Amino acid sequence: IMLKVKRRATGSDERRKVRKRGVKEVSTIISDLGQGMTEHLGQELTETLSPSIISIASFKGDKLHYKSTGIVIEQRPRGPIILTSSNLIRRYDERKLVFPPLKIKLRLPNIQVVNGQVQNLNLSCNLVVITASFSPDLRAVCLGNSVQVESHTKLLSVKRCFNSGNLMASSGVLIDRPSGVDCESTCKITKDGIGGPLVDFDGNIVGMNNYFDSDVTRYIPANQILKDLLSIGMNIVTTGHNEEMELDKPRDAVNKLLTADGYPLPKYADGELLLFVVLTIPKKTRRRIALKTCRSVVALGSFNEKGRHFACTGVLIDYNQSIRVPTSANLVRNGNEIVENLRIEVCLPNKKHTTGTLQHYSLQYNVAVVTINDLDGNRAAKFVEEPQTKIVALGRVFKSGNFMATRGVVTGKQSGFDCKELKVSSCKITKAGIGGPLVDFNGKIVGMNFFDMEETPYLPSDMILKLLRQFDLKGKLFNDSWPVPDPYWYYPSLHRRRKRARGRLLT
Repeated sequence: IMLKVKRRATGSDERRKVRKRGVKEVSTIISDLGQGMTEHLGQELTETLSPSIISIASFKGDKLHYKSTGIVIEQRPRGPIILTSSNLIRRYDERKLVFPPLKIKLRLPNIQVVNGQVQNLNLSCNLVVITASFSPDLRAVCLGNSVQVESHTKLLSVKRCFNSGNLMASSGVLIDRPSGVDCESTCKITKDGIGGPLVDFDGNIVGMNNYFDSDVTRYIPANQILKDLLSIGMNIVTTGHNEEMELDKPRDAVNKLLTADGYPLPKYADGELLLFVVLTIPKKTRRRIALKTCRSVVALGSFNEKGRHFACTGVLIDYNQSIRVPTSANLVRNGNEIVENLRIEVCLPNKKHTTGTLQHYSLQYNVAVVTINDLDGNRAAKFVEEPQTKIVALGRVFKSGNFMATRGVVTGKQSGFDCKELKVSSCKITKAGIGGPLVDFNGKIVGMNFFDMEETPYLPSDMILKLLRQFDLKGKLFNDSWPVPDPYWYYPSLHRRRKRARGRLLT
C-alpha cells in the first residue's frame, strides 16, 4: 500500500512538473504570438486603425460569456455604431438563439471600459450591431472604400485585447476560392479576434473576420456587410462624410452642437463628460405633486445672433393682474453684466413656444422676471411663506419640453454663496433646473432653485415676493450682485479624486 501511495505521489509530482512545464510553454507561445501579432503594424497604420477598433465582452451576471473585436462603422452624435460577430450574444449549444439578456462591455482605444447595448442583429449572417454613449476619440471606418483584392495579396487581421486594450495583428494572404465559396485568408487569429477587421497594408477594409480554425480564417467581404446590414434596415454612410457629423472630426461636431446651445466646451479629459442638463425622473412618491404643478413650470431660453445663450426653468405666476415668470438672472447675464438684445423664448407646459420679455432683474439676488402675453390654458402657481421641511424641486428641459422633479428636504444649512438669504435643500438638481420652483407637497412655491455641486441653494418665497413688490414700486432694476459661477463640465474621475482627498467618496 505504501508503495502504491508513493507511486501515486511520484505520479502526482510528475504531473505537476508536466503541468508547470506546460504552463511555461503556453506562456511562451502566447508571448511569441503577441510579438508576432504586433510587429506588422507600423505607427502610421496603428494611428489609422486604432480609433476604429473596439474590444467587446458579454457577461451573464459577473460571468464572462464571450469576447470579440468590433469595428466602428459609423459615428453618430448619439453614439458610435459598432459591428461585430453575433457569437457575442449567441448560445454555445443552440447557435440560432440569442442568449438571455447579457451585459455588454466595450474596451475603447483610450483603455476606458463603457457599457454597450445591442441595437440590431442578423443571426443568419452572424452580425450584431452594438451602440454606446458618444466618445469623441472614436473614428468610423469607411466600408465604401473597401478594395478588391486578388489571391495571395498580403493582408492583416487586427484585434483589440479586452483585458489590456492592446491592438494586435497577424499577417497572411488571401486564399483563392471559386465563386460562391466562403472567403478565406491565412491570417491566424484567436477567438477574441472574431468580428475584427481584415485590412490591406494601406488600412483599407477588406472584410470582417467571421470564423477561424487551425488553417484558415473566414471573413465577410465589406460589400456583403453593407448588403446584410441593409437587409435589417441599416443604411450605413459609405462616402466617408456624414452630413450630421464629419467622421474625421467628431470633436468639432460636438463642439459645434454645444456652442449652438450656449454650453462651454469640455476638455475631453474623461470618457464621461457630464454637463448638467437633465433632472432625475420623478417616482411614484412625487407623481401626485408633479400632476398638480406641471402646468405651471416652463423652460426658458435666451438667444443672441450666434445661438443659444442660456436655458433654465421658470414658473408661471399671476402677480398684480399680469402673467410673470420669475427665474434665474443667468438667463440674461454674463458674469456681473446683463447681456443686451437677447431674444427670450418660453417653452410652455403644452410644449408650445412663445416670446418672453425681460421686465425686471436683480443681480444681487440673481433673479429675473420675464413676462408673456397670456397663460394659454396653463395654470399659475401660488406662493407659500410658511417654513417647509419636505419639498420637491421642479424643472423643465428647454429642447424637449419634458417636465421632471426630484424630492428632498430643507437642511437648515447656510449656503456657500455670498448671499445670507439663500437656504439649502437636499434636492439634487442639474443646471436645467436653475430658476425652477421648489414646492411643498401641496404644490405651492417654497422658493427658487439655484445650482451648486455639493448642495442646492434656493431663495425662499418670502424673499421672491419682496423682490416682486420692490420691482413694482421702484420700477427700476437692481445692480448689486452676488457671484455666480460660470457653467463648467463635470469630470467624474477628477471629482472622485478630489472627494477621496477630503476623505469621502461621492457615490
